[in-house]
Parts: sequence; structure tokens; C-alpha cells
Amino acid sequence: MERPIIMAGGIAPGTESSNGRLTAGFYEPVFAPREADIVCAPTFAANVAILRETDHDSPLEDINRDIVAAARAAASPGTLIAGGIGPCGEHGGDMFDLIDMAARQAWALESAGADALFIDAIPGLGEARAAVIGARPTGLPLYVCLSAGRDGDTQDGGSFLAALVCLQALGVAGFGLSGAGHTDGVSRVLDALRLQAQIPLIAPLDRRDPAMSACNFLEAGAGLLICGAGMPDDKMGALRELIRERPCKERARPESADTALCLCDGAGLYYLNEGFSLSDPLTCSLDMAPDILEAENLGADALLLHIETPEDADFFSRNTDIIRGPVCLRAQSAEVLELALAAYCGRAIVDARSNIRRDDLDDLARAYGGIVR
Repeated sequence: MERPIIMAGGIAPGTESSNGRLTAGFYEPVFAPREADIVCAPTFAANVAILRETDHDSPLEDINRDIVAAARAAASPGTLIAGGIGPCGEHGGDMFDLIDMAARQAWALESAGADALFIDAIPGLGEARAAVIGARPTGLPLYVCLSAGRDGDTQDGGSFLAALVCLQALGVAGFGLSGAGHTDGVSRVLDALRLQAQIPLIAPLDRRDPAMSACNFLEAGAGLLICGAGMPDDKMGALRELIRERPCKERARPESADTALCLCDGAGLYYLNEGFSLSDPLTCSLDMAPDILEAENLGADALLLHIETPEDADFFSRNTDIIRGPVCLRAQSAEVLELALAAYCGRAIVDARSNIRRDDLDDLARAYGGIVR
């Protein structure tokens, strides 16, 4: 069994602290708990969108490099350093803008020597997925946490379980919740996620009682525990001793050919057995609502979308929020299929009858978490 991992935060950028020094408008960490397995460099706001909005003079690459270097200097020798990637919020653009922004910061962090990337405090699956697609080419392990809203949903009202299924299909190394929430609420979300998790689950420790929350979260299936910046070494050491004899719980079995297909969008999961039915092919247009609603009312298990041109992929992306169920994409070329897969906030079926060489079809589906059928 694997043992739990502890990740400690650094000094949050823009936060006054006696443990940080100001460089180019960002606080660099000069303190890191020495018992942590991973220390996260506070580069969450050092992305293209926020730097552009705040008229920063220093290049993005320099800011990320300096903060990662400071985190490494503050950490114990051999401690892994994760570069932080935060939300773009109102400063972001469409899906492809978000992918490009994440890619630029991810490569800056990789060049700075980060050992992993921690994509944190993201409000929902759409932006998290864009960040993963943008950051994944660096080859660094990606850990992703979404902010929680009410009633166990993500901040934007989506499903944590759907986000887990989508992001683990994209190859992330761990997934969980952001921020120090109420222990019972976090445990309930972890309990639900554990049924589908094939990767370590991440949980933020409750600042009021980190030891108790650590025990509860490990019991609920967490494998990586997040503690805030500034936890003293003696408390971190006590936490380490507490969890030493508590191995991580077993994870869900990987998908196999004899299990139901598990698909998702931002709202939830959809299970389809082999032999599922498809709607008649839908052609893409600027307003697809009437055709989508009509096809859904006819009761097919999944909607079949015919994507012929880049314009079709754009039309599809503008109408995905209307769809209430699984989708199957049939494309005329690898280029337009990739545009459609990148734009779809979920896990789709890729039609094996697409006019694309099978090896290329499999590669594209794998890259975007799709399933070829």
C-alpha cells in the first residue's frame, strides 16, 4: 500500500508576511516546513492574464523562476517543488485562450526547475481541463484541485465526480478539493470520489484540527494532504508521525472492456453499456438547440455530432452547454476532431467510423480522454 503524501504551501503571492520578501510584486517563500514531501511555490497569480491585467513590468518567466528558486532554497534538500497554477478568473478568455495561458506558465515553471505542477483553486471543470491540456506537454506530474461551492458541488455548480473522471482520463497525477473546508463536507466528497478514483485523492487539512482532519480524510480515501503555509516543523513532524502507520486505501480498478462506458460532462456522469444507441447524425450550426432537443426527446443513448470543418467544431463548442447527456463525435479529419475534443468539457465517445486513420483516431481520443467505439 502507498503511504500518504504531505504537500505544504508557500507564502501566498501578494500576502503580507514576515516570512516573505517582495520581488517584482510577488512574495517569495523563505520558509517551508521541513517535514513536507512537496513544497508548493506560490506562483498561482504569475500567469499571462493576471500579469497583463496588472501591468507588470517583469517577464512571466522571470517571476516564476525567482519564486521557484526561493521555494527550493527554503525547502529541505531533496524536497520536491511544485509550481502553482491558479485560476485566470475574469482575466481569462475562451477555452483555447486558457489552454495557451496555462501552457506558457507551465513551460516557465518547467524551465525554472519545478518537479511537478499544482493546479489549484479552479472554480470548475472547464478551466481545470484547459489548464491540464496546456500544462501536460511539459511531462511534469499534474495535481489538480477544484474549489468547492455549496452542497458538495464545485464552485461553478458542477460535479466533483464528473471532474475526477474527466481529468484522470487526461492523465493527472492527483485530484481533489481546494481550501480548508469543514471536515465532514470534505469527507463526504472524498467518499463519493473514491468509487471512481484510480489516482490519489487530495484533501486540504482543517486548520482548526489538522490531525483529526488528516485521520478522517485518510479514512475517506485521501492520499495527498495539503497543509497551509506556515505550519511549524514540530506540528508537521507530529502530523507525519500520526499518518505514518495509516497507508492509503485501495483505489478503484482501472476500466476494462467488460465494464460500462463511463462518460461525463461538467454536470455529471453517464454510464452506457456496449450496444448503446446513437441519434441520427446532427449537423453543426450556430443555433443547434432545436435539433439537440428534438434528438434528445427521441431517446437515443448518445447524441451523434457530425464534425466536418473547423467552423463545425466552433459551432459545436458554442452549443455544448445545451446538451444533456453523452456525445459521440464523428469527424472528417484529425484536425477538426481535435478542435471538437479540445472544446468539449467532458469525456466523449469518438466514432470509430470517422474518416481518420485508426492509429491517429486512438491517439487523439487518448489525448483528450475520449473512448473510441
